[in-house]
Amino acid sequence: MRKATLSAAFSVRGLSVGIFIAKRRKRTMDYKIKIVSLDGNKKLINACKKAGFETFNPKGAWNGFGYEKLALSIEITSKSLMMKYNKIVKSLGDVTANKTKTEEEKIADWSNRLSKLIRITQEEALEIAKEKLDYKYEQIEALETRQSERYSRKREELINKINKENPLRRISNIEHAQAILIAHHRHTSTNYEDALEYARHLAELGEINKGETKDWARNNKREFYL
Repeated sequence: MRKATLSAAFSVRGLSVGIFIAKRRKRTMDYKIKIVSLDGNKKLINACKKAGFETFNPKGAWNGFGYEKLALSIEITSKSLMMKYNKIVKSLGDVTANKTKTEEEKIADWSNRLSKLIRITQEEALEIAKEKLDYKYEQIEALETRQSERYSRKREELINKINKENPLRRISNIEHAQAILIAHHRHTSTNYEDALEYARHLAELGEINKGETKDWARNNKREFYL
C-alpha cells in the first residue's frame, strides 16, 4: 500500500514537472525572437559576451583574421533574456547601442570645440568645417574625373585613401585649433575666385582638364592677390 502511494506521488510529481516544462516551452515558442544590433559599440559587445550572449554578424561577414566583422548582433529568444540585455544597457549609462551620431551632430561637435578653443563664433567654425569637407569631396571628384578618362591603380588607391580620411578629426589642443584657423585664413585671404575663373578659361582652351580647375586654382591662387 505504501509503495503504491509513493508510486502515485512520484507519478503526480512527474506529471507536474512535465506540465511545467511544457508551459515553459510554450512560453518560449510564443515569444517573438528579436535580433538586436549592437551597432559596433565595443563596450556593449564586450558586456554582452561577458553576460553569456552569443554575438554574430547577420550578414556573415568575416575579416582577414577569422573574426566576425562589426557591427555584431545578438538573438533575444525570451523575455528573461530581454530583461538581461536591458540591464546591461542600463548599467553602461549613456554608452548604449543607439548613440551613433549623425553627420550633422559630428560637424556641430567639431565646430563647437574649435570655437571654444580659439574663441571664434560658431558660424565661423561651421564655415571652416564646411570648407574642409568640401575640399575632400572636390579632391575625390577631380581624381574620379581623371580616373574615368584613364584608369590608374595608384589613383584608385589614392581615392580610397582620401575617402577614408576624416577632415574633422578630433582637435587635440589649442595649437591644433590655431593651425586649422591659420590654414583657413591662408585660403580666404587670397583671391581664390579669380584664380578659379582663370582656371576655367584654361580648361576651355584645353590647357588643363575640366576636373582639375579647382586644384589648379588652389595651387596658383597666390598669383591672384588683390
